[in-house]
Amino acid sequence: MSSKGFIGKMTGRIKKSLILLAAWAAFFSFATLARLSVGFGFDGTLVQSAAAFSKAAAVAPACSSGFWAEVNRSYDLERVKIVPYALAWLFRLMGFRVEVVSPRPEQGSEHLVKDWRYLLAPGRFVLAGSLAGLLDKLKMGRFVLFFSSSAWELSAAREAGVRPLRILRDGGPPPCPEGSGPEPNIAAETLWVPLSQY
Repeated sequence: MSSKGFIGKMTGRIKKSLILLAAWAAFFSFATLARLSVGFGFDGTLVQSAAAFSKAAAVAPACSSGFWAEVNRSYDLERVKIVPYALAWLFRLMGFRVEVVSPRPEQGSEHLVKDWRYLLAPGRFVLAGSLAGLLDKLKMGRFVLFFSSSAWELSAAREAGVRPLRILRDGGPPPCPEGSGPEPNIAAETLWVPLSQY
């Protein structure tokens, strides 16, 4: 290849890179200035919590405050799900506020919240304590998307006017009832993220 051809090829690549960088900067600025948020559930969504639930069940009655305190202290047993975690980072790099909103109670959660400080800014890990608390948080924020593996949480997102996206579970259902009555049927209305069980 001649030096002229090489210079032309490199110039073309630099131009394409600058166009992509400019597009990213424009999108990042828009998302940041508009203060747009993307929410993620926690159990079964960003992490697989089955081991923490099993440990807590051996210590305290299921769904009691002692149970949840033990679950929140057993965060070292929770396994991060790679695809949803990568999605969270992608949205953060695009300028969105990434928040975790979970109906888990907050007993004993100080170290759990601190463990997520690299992905989440202070105050962006919300343990709402109930589905009603989760719904209130989604209504108050400027959420454009909410990812979860829970039909109850996704139904709450829809009620709050937030676009729900389903994360696939790689384990069984959570140990405590998430809502009253039968689980909402949202399969036909909710898009799911491929490979998100991993």
